[in-house]
Amino acid sequence: MNNLKLSFEFAKRDLKERYAGTSFGHLWLVISPFVTIVIYTVIFSDFMKMKLNVINSEYSYSIYLIPGLLSWNFFSTTVLRLSNAIFEKANILKKISIPMYVYYISIVISEFIVYIIGMIFGVLFLVVVNHHVGIEFVVLPVYMLMVMFFAFFLGVILSLFTPFFRDLREIINVILQLW
Repeated sequence: MNNLKLSFEFAKRDLKERYAGTSFGHLWLVISPFVTIVIYTVIFSDFMKMKLNVINSEYSYSIYLIPGLLSWNFFSTTVLRLSNAIFEKANILKKISIPMYVYYISIVISEFIVYIIGMIFGVLFLVVVNHHVGIEFVVLPVYMLMVMFFAFFLGVILSLFTPFFRDLREIINVILQLW
């Protein structure tokens, strides 16, 4: 139980350090997903007039693109950060004797918080464009947890190999871009 509390403290510290020294500070947690949604909506729905025949809406492409994009950003960032966790937390690991899973969990928690904020904007986007909201919201938390656990396990497995194969850090980045 103490290790879980410690993971939350490390996650809080990670979120504070991420935007330390910036003018807007934690406001970037809100600005970043909002701007991402606006840019992709404007580019694909307004300029390129991309549409899917699944639903009859001028924002049909963005309705499907944005949740997938937010989920992919969460997944890829989590896997990348977890695979580099040993290097990222090396200075703390040398000083304090704490199980490594505490750091792993803290990374997942901080990225999951960013993901939740992004998904809140994604849901608000659906409301703004008058998209029918139904059973998807019941399944959304389950889906988010499945993505989180898959990213966690894949990132932890990869992190076990990165200290021995230094090129793996770069290979993971390239594979995630190709994926």
